[in-house]
Amino acid sequence: MEEISRMGEIDEQTALTISAARAKALNEGFLQTRYIPGERGFRIPFLFLDGTIGSAIFWKAREPGFWDPIHQRAWYLQEPILSPRVLESGTHNTRWHCVRHCVQNRNEDSSPESDGWIGDSRIFTRHHMSSQLVQGMHWAALEDPDVFTSMWESLIMHYTCRGIGCQEDRLLAVSAIAKKMGHIAKKKYMAGLWQEDLALLMWKPSDAKQSQNNGDIRPKTYVAPSWSWASIGRAVEFPNTAFTILMDGLRIIDVEIQTRIPSDEFSAVVSAALTIRTLALPCRFTHASTRLWSYDLQGELGIFAEFDLGDQYVLDVQDDGEGELAWISTQGGLVRKKNPNGLSYSRVGVFSERFGFENSECDRKEMEVVLV
Repeated sequence: MEEISRMGEIDEQTALTISAARAKALNEGFLQTRYIPGERGFRIPFLFLDGTIGSAIFWKAREPGFWDPIHQRAWYLQEPILSPRVLESGTHNTRWHCVRHCVQNRNEDSSPESDGWIGDSRIFTRHHMSSQLVQGMHWAALEDPDVFTSMWESLIMHYTCRGIGCQEDRLLAVSAIAKKMGHIAKKKYMAGLWQEDLALLMWKPSDAKQSQNNGDIRPKTYVAPSWSWASIGRAVEFPNTAFTILMDGLRIIDVEIQTRIPSDEFSAVVSAALTIRTLALPCRFTHASTRLWSYDLQGELGIFAEFDLGDQYVLDVQDDGEGELAWISTQGGLVRKKNPNGLSYSRVGVFSERFGFENSECDRKEMEVVLV
């Protein structure tokens, strides 16, 4: 475990990382003859008005979402971000990437040098960012809170689309990047999220069509607390935090996280509990329905709920299950359900108010909310 937690240091201190990007398995290499899939194209001649003969080439391009095998692996995300130089031997080309060159030429086209078409390789995707994800990550800019949050969101949305063999490694495989980002921005880490960015608690499962992650929605073994995106084995997305207005008075009361390596807060999580103070409202669940019931109002709440486990959750939930809504922002918050022990609550989804915060009929009360 300690060796795994040091992988980030190893990546940063390498002179050159050579990546067999096209290898589908450990027993495959990249020095054998490379098969490059054929592509069909044809040329049609035409005549310009001045009598000059020209031609147009029609070509069926590769699928835009092409993934080299290595780019489907969650564990590989850290290497090209932290390594100073990367030589990738891909399916369609060989790519050379130098972090220093990319940073020095940030305002220019800093696409990796290659011996062929670079296309839309997933490792160089932008994911709604002003600069490409892997090419010359601008670490110094992370001191800006907005840049930090945007970068982390994009990173995790990209990361969770990748497959991982062992779900228990879900936090470990991105821990080195988290450690470096947290050190630069001086932020406090908590199981894949940051104490200074409570809007990130509003993550939800994504329907990303190009996701390579087909793990269990909720892993059978403990990976992370229910309020962390790492607690589900699927791709996730975040709300637009730039336009998220947090609740007045929302604050963290306590964070208790036990990691597998006690001295390393970025290590795998063994147990965790988060206590926040915010507005909350008791609710009841109804079998096979996303509608939530309030005994105070004697009727259904004007709430739109999205459950982490999707349709399977509303089919499994029992009538009259006890729950609670905890507001994170003026747009909505977390749906939590009482655990069988009757003492603690777990997150089961997120909600938004249909008629807005100001027009809500909910009788919310400020209280301490504990999530495990």
